Amino acid sequence: MRLRGRDSASGDVGGKLGRVLERLGVKGAWWFVQRLGRNGEHVLRHGRAHVRADVPRFELGAEWSFPTRHCLLFVRFESGGDAAITVGAALPWLVGVWLHFDSRLAERLATRLCPGEHQWSTELGIRAYTSEGDPFVSWNVFTCPDSWESTRPRWRDGTAHPLDWLFGKDGSLQEETTATVRVEIPLPEGKYPATVELRRRVFGRERWPRWPFLRVIRSANVKPDEPLPVPGKGTCSWNLDEDAIHELYTGGNVDTVAGAVSHVVGSVLRSRERYGGGVDWRPERGRYGTAPDGGNDGGNDDGHGQCHAAGV
Repeated sequence: MRLRGRDSASGDVGGKLGRVLERLGVKGAWWFVQRLGRNGEHVLRHGRAHVRADVPRFELGAEWSFPTRHCLLFVRFESGGDAAITVGAALPWLVGVWLHFDSRLAERLATRLCPGEHQWSTELGIRAYTSEGDPFVSWNVFTCPDSWESTRPRWRDGTAHPLDWLFGKDGSLQEETTATVRVEIPLPEGKYPATVELRRRVFGRERWPRWPFLRVIRSANVKPDEPLPVPGKGTCSWNLDEDAIHELYTGGNVDTVAGAVSHVVGSVLRSRERYGGGVDWRPERGRYGTAPDGGNDGGNDDGHGQCHAAGV
């Protein structure tokens, strides 16, 4: 069914099927089909359909996706929801199908399985996820998947990380400072002396510290002797005054002293342009101990500064 250029179609159940349903005592039967994929994609690739009736009241729905990224198998009972019973099954890169059923009988069954004010749904199933290269599995054995209780045993509601079992947890294995260099940060009002530390961090898994889990991140930490002035954001009463960058971490995209200085200058100028009206913004003389001519007018203990991350 291509829906003839439309994203959805609906109507009353008629024809031979409608007459058969009327003989069975079914009244007010209605159907709905919707394409959920991209424009021009066949509805059988990714779509959903519903059939419902007023007498007796029931609703049967389905959603499908070919292929899918999900990996799961579950049955869920909901009390007071749109679908009293939901069954889902999916294999990654193949197919995923979700079925929904609602009727008075299904609601009574869901209410019996979901007692109490705070447990409106219960599920029996297992799901697998991939999260930034760290896949994990979760399961529910007739527990509410949307809540957590400290007294609930782990076999009824828990998660497992297979890669952690096999190769150990992923984390920092080694961290070192490869160089410490004194520099000057050039800004329109003057130069600010600063210290640049180049860092090297090695990440991997404890029992398998090699490919494909081994990662090396090189970064820099820049700490000026005097804070670098920037305008306040001006979004609230407490950030109307001048602010400052006391220290800046470049993240894992800078591994040279020149790159670190360039990163800091760019961050300061972007903040000035965004909150001060342009890169020509100038700080008040001596506001944070640095004069517009690069000299020093005193301390910086007024408490208005704060530490900024890279890219502010």
